[in-house]
Amino acid sequence: IVGESGSGKSIYNGTIELLAKPLREVDNIQWNKTREYNKQKEQCKNSAKQPQNPEVCKRYHSGGVLTKAVLMDDVAYSNESHIFYTTTELDSIANNMLTSFGLNSEMFRFAFDNDEYEYNSKSSQTVSGIYKLYVNLLFSGTYDQLRRFHRNAENGAARRFLYGIMPDQSFSKIEDEPFYKIEEEAVLLHYARYLMDCDGVIESKEVQKAIGIWLEKNRLMALKTQN
Repeated sequence: IVGESGSGKSIYNGTIELLAKPLREVDNIQWNKTREYNKQKEQCKNSAKQPQNPEVCKRYHSGGVLTKAVLMDDVAYSNESHIFYTTTELDSIANNMLTSFGLNSEMFRFAFDNDEYEYNSKSSQTVSGIYKLYVNLLFSGTYDQLRRFHRNAENGAARRFLYGIMPDQSFSKIEDEPFYKIEEEAVLLHYARYLMDCDGVIESKEVQKAIGIWLEKNRLMALKTQN
């Protein structure tokens, strides 16, 4: 979701959090397993018998900096379930990508087609191996942040995102209400939980139709201008 600073990008935050609620509920159960494991590990640190690692997967990350090692641990234990990462600070990812431990554009390209990605960890505390990347990134930011995120526009990663452009909100009335109506909350949660139990490919026909119209419009424009 891209727009100028103050263009109202945050209007979608409530909806995103609502759709992520079922994921958070599952993640909380997984976190409790991790806390119990760490507690037992601390109690048995001088013992030959160690507790078994529950190998949990956190499927929803929001904000903050997500490292390659943390993400690949989740991917390894996800049983090829989708993992989601959302952030309203695109610069935090862009700056992270400049480090050796940060995510990289190659991972985004592989994730687009759920291709296999080889990860070799230098630490015994994290996994190594070849895994299919079922990873989804949803961000919001300004145009300048987007340019810093896609420093190399020719590596293919920039063409593997779907961009929602915020309209000009100059002189618009500031809305206090959420993007969805209160009576729609139960419906949104119903479908979010329904998707949790789904497997395979879901066709987004309305989105595909909109993309098709946009492509045809630009094709005809290019024919007229020879550009």
